[in-house]
Amino acid sequence: MLARFLPHLPPGVNGADPAVKLVANGILRHNKTIAGDAVVLEAQEKLVSATEECNKAEDQYYYWRDILEDAQETLEEQMDVVQAVRDNERDIRQDIWKYEKEIKDHWEHQPRDFQGRYKRAVDWINRIQLKSWHKARAVIKPRAPVHLIYEAICIMLDKPIKMEESIRLLNDRHLNVKSGDRESITREYDVKLKDIIKRGEFKYYDLNKKRGESKDNKYQNVWKLRPYVENIEFRADNAKFDAVADCLCALVEWVLASYKCAVYALPIMKHREQIHKLEVNLNLVIKDLKEELSEVAILQKEYDNALKSFDAAQSEYTLRRKRKNDLIEKLRVVNLMKECGKIPNIARDWELPNLRTDEPYQAHSKDVSLVLAELNADTKRKEEEKR
Repeated sequence: MLARFLPHLPPGVNGADPAVKLVANGILRHNKTIAGDAVVLEAQEKLVSATEECNKAEDQYYYWRDILEDAQETLEEQMDVVQAVRDNERDIRQDIWKYEKEIKDHWEHQPRDFQGRYKRAVDWINRIQLKSWHKARAVIKPRAPVHLIYEAICIMLDKPIKMEESIRLLNDRHLNVKSGDRESITREYDVKLKDIIKRGEFKYYDLNKKRGESKDNKYQNVWKLRPYVENIEFRADNAKFDAVADCLCALVEWVLASYKCAVYALPIMKHREQIHKLEVNLNLVIKDLKEELSEVAILQKEYDNALKSFDAAQSEYTLRRKRKNDLIEKLRVVNLMKECGKIPNIARDWELPNLRTDEPYQAHSKDVSLVLAELNADTKRKEEEKR
């Protein structure tokens, strides 16, 4: 009975004791045919289920590895797309910065403070009292040269040169809504022209924009203002303007300052046009970048899930493979024990087999060498199938 459980020894027996070694080796030499049968039977039964579990774990391991590789490849391709979009965005911003620097250099070399004059003119308009605007819009048929101001502000804001259009620019919101100006319904102001300037809807650059219906499309408001600006009476200190309303003097200064800035800005208008085109492209690129980044977030989530499943499958496969290899090693050690007739030291730490004592072990157990041969053949067959 003791020989069938070799190389295990009964609990409490010290296998390192020389006397115990002598007795155990004697039992082994006299019972080689049945030595270790209980251990072999238990290992064979466990090896069958361990092999099946190991094969399943291996299939899951390769399955999730393929999914992880596909997810990683897709994510890397998407990141390359994102990087290309970012490079495009960087190039566009670099071009915009270059044109803006040229514009800044152009204004730094202005012979006179044109921009400062324009700013002071706007501040003057904002300081005008409301009663002065009431006087200006109460004029029905202005005399020369007062009529030049009303025509000039229509040209400045690209409106038809009509007296009613001029008065509409000087009216408050209530009067304009009452007269049918739908644009003023959602706004609140005392003077429409001041509101337009405050909202940034007018810039002196607008005078250089190409307008009109001509084939060459070279019609610019700045040149329409030239006769007014060159008129000797079109000056901010003209007493005829101040006699009607002091706001007209401020409007004259605003027109003159805008004209000077627009003329000096003519050489850089092409830069502003390029900046506008680049900004349009930049907005489209930023929109594409947001879409690509949202796609990256989705792919990243898929990759993380695949990585998590792969790690779990890898751990499971490693555990199952180790359990299988331990059983194979146990069979090999028992076979070695039978061949050399000596209990190996490695077997002293094994757990005792959990088998019924009345089971005919020798009837169910196979030869250890046959079991190892079958396992080697099965392993080679699987490797050939994978190839």
